[in-house]
Amino acid sequence: MSDYFGDAISHRAQGVLFFHIQANTNDLLADLAARIGWLGRPDVKRFYRDYARRRFGPETADAMAESLELFCDAVDFGPGNQAPYNLSLALVFPGFGRSAEAELAECKETGEARKAWLRNRLGVIEPKAATAGRALLAARSAASRMKNEPFYQRYMFELDYTAARFEGITNLYRAHLVASEDPAQADRRFRRALAAFTSVKEMFRDLKGYHMSALRELEPAVPFTSAFLKDWETRGYWEPRSRWFHVVWERLDEFEALVRGLRPKGLPAEE
Repeated sequence: MSDYFGDAISHRAQGVLFFHIQANTNDLLADLAARIGWLGRPDVKRFYRDYARRRFGPETADAMAESLELFCDAVDFGPGNQAPYNLSLALVFPGFGRSAEAELAECKETGEARKAWLRNRLGVIEPKAATAGRALLAARSAASRMKNEPFYQRYMFELDYTAARFEGITNLYRAHLVASEDPAQADRRFRRALAAFTSVKEMFRDLKGYHMSALRELEPAVPFTSAFLKDWETRGYWEPRSRWFHVVWERLDEFEALVRGLRPKGLPAEE
């Protein structure tokens, strides 16, 4: 992001335009976008340290800056078509295009070519998953000093979500990789993938603002959001947009069904 916007500013762009949805849901990137707008191309490591100090306090700044850097490395697959194997949006919910599950569902390869397809992507995803695990450990090392700090709790939610998504994706891909040779292992892997997504669902169950009833309260004065569109109650105009921009609890059963539909062929019958 720093390079992308920094190049634009180097070519006389006057600032950075950041979507309100991103600004409201991604504190770190919103802060970095503002810093780039002022400074052009800030030193990223210094930014992590400064952000950690301001968000979490000087006592935990070192541990949290380490966690932030690891977290960003874990979730950054590269922008758009520069991401290996089209994985730039791998961690979004299964119901969205270009999620890891959507990519698997659209894979047309068979036999050894399919196994190569899976291994190639696991070769990218699994190191990212390990990095996310290290980010989580670094953040947890500061837990005793954070108490009820809301920014810390929000950040831990993001880390837990990321860890669960990686857990689900890696086990799903591994299940498909070994299904023809070891159906029992594939079945265990697939069950872990389902369990990981169930844990993600539970994270959103009681989360404020993530229910259909709350949609109309979100950003009512901002154009092109679900709350702004006219006749959304009677004609459903909100639905295509809320699917992308507003994850809601009522949608997660649909996403779970998509994951269940990716059960590898030839596994033992479900109990």
